[in-house]
Amino acid sequence: MYSTTQDPRTRRVRPEIESSWSRSRLNGLRQDGEPALTHGTVAGGGILVRAALPVLDRGQAELDEARCALVLADREAHIIDVRCGDGMFRKALAAFGIVPGVRFGEEQVGTNAVGTPLETRQGLLVRGTDHFMTAFRGFACYGHPIIHPITRRTEGVVNIGAFSGEEHPLFAPLVRRIVRDIEDRLQMDSTRTQRRLLAAFQAAARSPRRPVMVVGQGIVLATPAALALLEPADHAAVQACVEGMRPGGEVNHRLTLVCGRTVRLKCAPVDGADGALIDIVADRPDRREAAGTALAADWPL
Repeated sequence: MYSTTQDPRTRRVRPEIESSWSRSRLNGLRQDGEPALTHGTVAGGGILVRAALPVLDRGQAELDEARCALVLADREAHIIDVRCGDGMFRKALAAFGIVPGVRFGEEQVGTNAVGTPLETRQGLLVRGTDHFMTAFRGFACYGHPIIHPITRRTEGVVNIGAFSGEEHPLFAPLVRRIVRDIEDRLQMDSTRTQRRLLAAFQAAARSPRRPVMVVGQGIVLATPAALALLEPADHAAVQACVEGMRPGGEVNHRLTLVCGRTVRLKCAPVDGADGALIDIVADRPDRREAAGTALAADWPL
């Protein structure tokens, strides 16, 4: 597992590395190119952060001042947190752009132990020349995806890295244990979240004539009025409108249903849960349109 790996173009290598190099080329990347790193907002909440931070605290304490770093990234490969007790190594990481807020997917930097495990949904060692871009070949890293135990959705990845040649055989077992602990916390959090989503739905659905839905954590709840209004294809469109909501912020969307009717979606986050309460407000037809419809209905054939 820790044998020296040569340039995938000149020597037989692991299939997963070879496949990743192929994807990197298809993404238009060059080995000697400058990493196209983009900075975004660092996630400050959400189920992944709640579940992962206490586990990373323990992992950092175990590593103490070792010259290595733990990195947490979300499902889009945005780095959320970097834990490193060695000041020199932290500066080296920062010099290569490995800081919170940066997106580190295969599309940006090619084969690496953050973006590639997210692509394959499998743990992966990326050592030295396994990296597609020359800039990162001074590092050896192991990354493992975080899979939600209930939804089976990829939530993020945990990575541990060191200078190439200084990696330890226990890196992979350590990261796998950290990921298991995070996944256990995700499962416990989901149970609490589901209870909160159900409570929010029950409070909103006291009137069965109110078209309302609750969406989150693999749960979709809808009142009879909402079910009567929406076709199956509309449900997917409603859920898409909810994705990307920020904690504490309400959003409004206009949606044209399959039947051609236009509705407004008033989406409000459910307190203490990663989900949203959605009020569906149907637009009232124009008076002249309604009168014309009534007249047409009365006109004899």
